[in-house]
This record gives sequence, structure tokens and C-alpha cells, in this order.
Amino acid sequence: MAYRTIPLLSHLVVAENGEPGFMIKFYPEPPSKSDRKPFDERHLDNSFIFLGDYKNPAIEGVLFYADIEAFLTPEEDGEYQFGLMVLGTAKLYVDGELVVDNQTKQRLGDSFFGAGTVEEIGSIELKAGRTYKILVQFGTAPTSTVMTPEAMMMGAGGLTIGGARKINPEKEIEKAVQLAKSVDQVVICAGLNVSSPITS
Repeated sequence: MAYRTIPLLSHLVVAENGEPGFMIKFYPEPPSKSDRKPFDERHLDNSFIFLGDYKNPAIEGVLFYADIEAFLTPEEDGEYQFGLMVLGTAKLYVDGELVVDNQTKQRLGDSFFGAGTVEEIGSIELKAGRTYKILVQFGTAPTSTVMTPEAMMMGAGGLTIGGARKINPEKEIEKAVQLAKSVDQVVICAGLNVSSPITS
């Protein structure tokens, strides 16, 4: 892996309506309650989801749950990695198969200003051209099992969803070198990812 954390999944997925990104549905009860109904639904184009300022008249306090859904159609066969960093708890499923569990056993990390977890990572083999359903089930900050008393409380918390095809850094660098040798001019673009919070 040639990155500190897995790149945001946002650029690889589309929502149910075909737009880039995810749909997020908010619930007062956890996924174990079968007849629960959402009290809010939104489209997101970014898989860094921060709920520090999120408020809704349907709930009191900051304890609630969310299902985040999207669809991924890989362009290449291969092993794909998914990651979750969370201030709260979360699990990520691909076509119903649990791939990342950042709920059952959590590890304190430096995400969310030291109140969140390390990135938990899982991988799965995917086929090019096939569409897979991505589902993340999230519980807000009060569900966290690792938040320390001295940690800064940031509203309902949040999560980061990462996803990318697993690569061999050395092979990718060699491919870039060979490509650069085959052209007259090379333009290199480099930068950092940008995230934005959800507000009410």
C-alpha cells in the first residue's frame, strides 16, 4: 500500500439514483430492529462524513444510527481493499458479506482529533464489470468503545470510508517510469484529498 490510509471510496461509487457518491439514511434505532424507519435521508458525494453539527428535530441528543449505501462497478479484476476510521462504530458489507468490522473490537487511533479509531481494513476479490452493493452500518459517537474521557466530544461523530484496488507500489512506479519514457513531455499532478462536513 502506497498511502497512509486507503483513498476515499467516493470516486469509485454511485448512489442508487446514479449520481456519484452515496445515499445515507438516518435511524433512531440500530440495524437489529427490523421495522425501523428513517427520519432523514441525504445524498453524499464524499465518503468523509462528519456529523459534528448535524441536528434533526426527530431526535434528541447525538445517539442515532445510519445506513450508507452505494454501488461499485470495478473497471479491473482484482483484490480491493476497504477501510473504516470512525468516531462511533461501523461495519462495511459488500453484497451482504462483512468485509470490515470497526465495531466488535475497536482500537483507538488519531482520527477525529484523537477521539476516533485506527483504520480497520478488509479485502475482497471483485470482478470487472459486475456491480456490487456497498453498505456501511454506522452508530454515532456514543456507541464507541474506545473514546477516552479526555477526548474532545464532536457532536455525533463521523466516519471515513476508504476503498481502492490493491496495488504493488514498486510495479506501479515501474509502469509510470516506462510510460514517462515513451512520451515527449511528462506532467505530474500531486495534492491532498479534500473533505467537507454534513451540517443541518
